[in-house]
Order: sequence, then structure tokens, then C-alpha cells
Amino acid sequence: AVELTLEQRAALEAIEADLGGGSGGRLLFGVTGSGKTEVYIRAIQATRKRGRSALVLVPEIALTPQMLDRLQGRLGDTVAIWHSGLTLAQRRAQHERVRSGAADVVVGARSAVFAPVPDLGLVIVDEEHDPSYKQDSTPRYDARQVAWRRAQQAGAALVYGSATPRPESWARLARVELRMRADGTPPSPVEVVDMRKQGPGPLSRPLVRALRDVAERGDKAIVMLNRRGVALMALCRSCGWVARCPDCDVPMVIHADPERLECHHCGLEQSVPRACPSCGAVDVARQGFGTRGLEQAIARAAPGLRRVRLDAETSGGGSKVAEVLGRVAAPGPAVLLGTQMVAKGHDLPNVALAAVIEADASLGRADFRAEERTFGLIVQVRGRAGRRGQAAKVIVQAWEPTARAIRLAVDDDVAGFLDGEIERRREHGYPPWGHLVRVVLDGPDAESVTTTARSLAASLRETGTLDVRGPARLHRLRGRHRRAVLVAAARARPAADAIEAALASSRESLVAGRVRATVDVDPQET
Repeated sequence: AVELTLEQRAALEAIEADLGGGSGGRLLFGVTGSGKTEVYIRAIQATRKRGRSALVLVPEIALTPQMLDRLQGRLGDTVAIWHSGLTLAQRRAQHERVRSGAADVVVGARSAVFAPVPDLGLVIVDEEHDPSYKQDSTPRYDARQVAWRRAQQAGAALVYGSATPRPESWARLARVELRMRADGTPPSPVEVVDMRKQGPGPLSRPLVRALRDVAERGDKAIVMLNRRGVALMALCRSCGWVARCPDCDVPMVIHADPERLECHHCGLEQSVPRACPSCGAVDVARQGFGTRGLEQAIARAAPGLRRVRLDAETSGGGSKVAEVLGRVAAPGPAVLLGTQMVAKGHDLPNVALAAVIEADASLGRADFRAEERTFGLIVQVRGRAGRRGQAAKVIVQAWEPTARAIRLAVDDDVAGFLDGEIERRREHGYPPWGHLVRVVLDGPDAESVTTTARSLAASLRETGTLDVRGPARLHRLRGRHRRAVLVAAARARPAADAIEAALASSRESLVAGRVRATVDVDPQET
């Protein structure tokens, strides 16, 4: 246990006030390193004193080992772990512990929101901004919304915590704020590098110098690039041919050990061609780079750094994350590099440098959450450096360094970004001012899918009450052609009912064309 700061004490008092009869939810907005976990633990202890149980949700169990260690270390043997990675026997044992009351605290990922916790008094949703809380396959649900419903039914206090909250939470929830780091250290200074003025390759000159300085001092560094693989594509310089997945219409990514082409959508693997299959030229080049290519570039630039990569390949689906982080924390200079996994809740010692490669890469996506995701990743990565009084710096590499999301993230202006984002969404009726319902139609025949999608969109427009957008063409996935229809509405239920009725009336054409319809309310990807 540690002495609470004044901000932590005020936050805890506000949460304890909700324990008596619940509330509509409260947002614990705390900068990275501000001690949100300590507030959680004290709130759980207060809940226990009242004879009630607590439920703690985290985005992904494997990516938050330090938080789990703290909870179990402070709260004891009555903490149950609940997630989809448990074996059947483990799940049965944990279920019995929770149901019988032998465990009065449940910690788990998305599915833990359904755990049979008796006499629930407190629900905590940590890193509430994380899209992992939304189940993107059937049955589709958002654990954050289910948590709200459970807290309402049980009369429990509900806390959403984040350093980069969603605009939906920022607009709707009462807030308590932790503006300062618990150890009193200020945020690390940030240098934005304009990549238009740098040479080829993933590493800018300032980042190369900073990595070498880290190696000389024996410190640690974190470098994030949100793409896996050695190179993004195989490209023929003679005729422009690109190696694409035959089933998904997207470029295949070059991987190593063994060297191969891999589709990140369906998992298909092929050998890398030595000659262009289109024109026969032997001028097949590697274009772009992923985390494996970044690792090779760091090895050349700063050979004195021990390189530890954390992405979907090295984490073993999440089971090896603690082992990977342990290799970084071991004595000696090291760099943790990888995808967005490196930004999720890790508290590593002696991190003197944090860097984001191609920070603006996702800003061009046709997704209204693109700026929110970009802003959040930069702020989260920045928060991994300079803890416990460690002198540190942050480098953000971008091709558009003046972009709003990058500029406000560099200034650490969370409130400014969210206030502006809320107003921008108000103009378009996006959440939190409305709801989106996305219908994806897919099938083996492109014409059948297109015809059905157009018919569905026309039927929905005839209601006269819905804002219908599309149908839009999506890339082919696993050999199936796809079209998407997006419906914007003030309330989700009328839109969903209208879509259900339209699909029911189109049942014969759906069956005849072997077209499948998937409906997603408030999707995380649009």
C-alpha cells in the first residue's frame, strides 16, 4: 500500500459515495502513471468491508500482468481470474469459487462481465477506451454496456477508467480526474519528426541518435509500429504487379522464419516469388515495413540494444506476454518494439525513450474513429516513458506532423481533443449524439451481393426516418464478396427494428443468392 495523493483521495471518496446505491457510472480520468490501479484497489477494499463483491474488467488478460499481480498481491486468495483462455476444468473451478462466494473479486477480460458474481457492489472497467471490449463476432456485445446494465440491476457503483477516454464516456459520465502522476514527475518532452525531411527507412536520424544514447546509458526504450511483418508487400518494379491474397483482394505481407507471404485477413500463406509471375522479371522488391522489418533496422542502427519484439507472432496469442516483458526488464540496455500491444498498461522500469513510427498512418482510414485511435495510441505510448523520476524523451515520427490528433497528443491535451471530437461528431450524428448500425452482406457471387445490398438500402430509405449510407464495397474476404450498408439514427432500437424487417422481407433473395447478413450495432470499425 502507498500513501494516496490528494487527487487519489478525492477520487476514492467519490467512488465510495456511489457504493451505497450505485450511480449512472463515473469516469476516472487519470493520466498514465497517475495511480488509477491504487484507487481501484482501495475501492475494492471498501466494497469488501460492506460485505459485497467486485468485478474488474481489463481489455486483455495477457496484456495486463502487472495489474493482475498487484490485485492478487494486495487482495489475496479470494481473487478469481476469468477469461476465455481458461481450460474447461479451470473455468469450472473458477465458476464454483465465484458462485459459492469463496472468491469475492473477479478479474477478467470481456467475457468476465457475465461471471455469476453474487451481491455485486462495484464494477470497474479499466482502459475503457479499448476496442477489445466489443465482441466482433456472434454473439456481438459491448462489455462496457453490459457492465452498465449489471451495475444498474445490482445497485452497484460503476467506474470506467482511462487516460484517453472515449468521447462517449467524456460526454455522458460524471468525472473524477487524476491530472498528475502519482510520483509527481512531469510528462516527458516530445519531439515530432517530419518524415518528409528524412531519408528512407523506418528510423529517422533523431531516433537513431536517441536509440544509441539509450544503449550507451544501459536504459530501456519502447518503439511502436502498428503493423506486423518484415515488409508490407512484394512489388514488381518492372510491371507494378503486387502479391495479393487470391481470396481477400488485399496485398499479402512478407514474414520471416521461414520467409513467406501471409494474408493478415484469412491467414493464407504462400512462398515469396523469385520472379514476377506477371512479366517474368526478377525485379521483385519489398515495399514498406512491419515490426519485423523495424527490428532489423534497429539492429543495424543500435546493435548494443537487446531487441524484444511484442506482436501477435511473439506473444503466442497472449500467453507469453509476461515472459516477453521479463526479457525487457532484465538488466542491460533493451528495446521493446512491436504493435499497439506495447502501449497497453505496461509499467516497465528505466524507460528513457518512447517512440511512435508512422504515427499518422491510420488517419487516412475511412473510419470516424481514426483520429481518436491515433491520438490515444500516441498518448498511451508517451505514458510508458519517464516514470519514477526517470529522465526520458518521446519521439513521434509522422508524414503529416501538424495533423490535429498528433498536435494535441504531443501537447497532452486530452480535454481539448475530446471536446473538439464531440463537437465534430455532433455535426454528423455520430456517437455519442446518435447510433450507427452496420449491415455487412457477403456471398460467393458479387452480383447477388450487390443487388441485395442495393435493395436493402432502398428499402431502408423508404422509411423516411433513417440516414442510410451505401452500399459501400468492401474487399473480398475468404473468397466472399462483401458490401456494407450503414444506418445512422438518433436511437439504435428503431434502426435495428427497421433493418430486421427489411432483412425478413428479403429472405428469399438472401437464400437464393446464398447471401449472409451480419448486423452490428455501434461497430468499432466503420
